Amino acid sequence: MKRLIISIALLCLLAGCAGQVMTDITDQQVNEIKAMKISAKTYLKEVWPFTSGTIRGSIDLKNLPQRAVDAMNELDELSTKVDTLTDQEIGRGLGLWIQLQISLVRDAIRQFAPEILPMLML
Repeated sequence: MKRLIISIALLCLLAGCAGQVMTDITDQQVNEIKAMKISAKTYLKEVWPFTSGTIRGSIDLKNLPQRAVDAMNELDELSTKVDTLTDQEIGRGLGLWIQLQISLVRDAIRQFAPEILPMLML
């Protein structure tokens, strides 16, 4: 009986610790997501318009994959209405930017170093 009480007490203690750890992890994730949201809005509003102009001015878009051009066009549209975007639209903007970067890097590797492409998981 004594062992049962000690076992139950230990389980309760461990469950309490696990609950606290989960709360700490969740709080950390929320803070990270908030920071990502701020960064994504700043990127769309202050960085993307210049980046878009630079890419469009230096690369013939016909040489880019259509997926990259579509992402650029949607980012252009999102950047014009940053202050009214929903959280989902802000997240989509971040996802499009990531997609565009992967597409551009993959295309550059395909063009200049195709032998390493299979080694990368792009």
